[in-house]
Amino acid sequence: MSEFNKKDSGSELPTPSAMQLLKSTAIALVVAIVLLLTVIIPAEYGVDPTGVGRILGLKEMGEMKADFEQEKHKDHHGHEVSKTDQNDPTKSSESSLIVYDEEKEEVLSLVLGPNQSTEVKLEMLEGNKVYFYWTANGSALNYDLHGDPYNAPTDFYHSYEKGKGVAEQKGELYAAFSGLHGWYWRNRTEEPVKVTLEVKGQFFAIKQL
Repeated sequence: MSEFNKKDSGSELPTPSAMQLLKSTAIALVVAIVLLLTVIIPAEYGVDPTGVGRILGLKEMGEMKADFEQEKHKDHHGHEVSKTDQNDPTKSSESSLIVYDEEKEEVLSLVLGPNQSTEVKLEMLEGNKVYFYWTANGSALNYDLHGDPYNAPTDFYHSYEKGKGVAEQKGELYAAFSGLHGWYWRNRTEEPVKVTLEVKGQFFAIKQL
């Protein structure tokens, strides 16, 4: 056998024994349990069986998360939402989303000069519904019915529908998310246009932007 073959055969790594593998597995399991008790459980659930989570500030973080989860199960009036209703597939998505059940009714009138535009938005929660009717009172407008969630990114855009040269429109608006939902109008005529908007349903406020 050549010198090269002797060196090559001697460089092979020894295969770990079953005892060594078992020992490594046991060490990894112990480390995982320690991390679970001292870091993960305090940080996620606010439970600190060892006291280490409090020292590291993780217990407070977990308590805040737990409080936030409880708040998510409360409706707008501060009542607990039934877990049975949340998990019942026979409940409609509309009934489970509507959390603001007080209805309001508003009528708004404004005038747009030639080539002038404006926006009117309703502040609504996800799933809220309003009935609406707007008219250009004998003229026509370009419109875009759209919505913006709270803290929307600058490039966000959600349009429900749009049109050009429309004299009037009526229908139902379901809020796809919590935020501001409403109409952008532009007068492309050479005469002033009076816009009248009537809304009735679930919303907090109406705003001209």
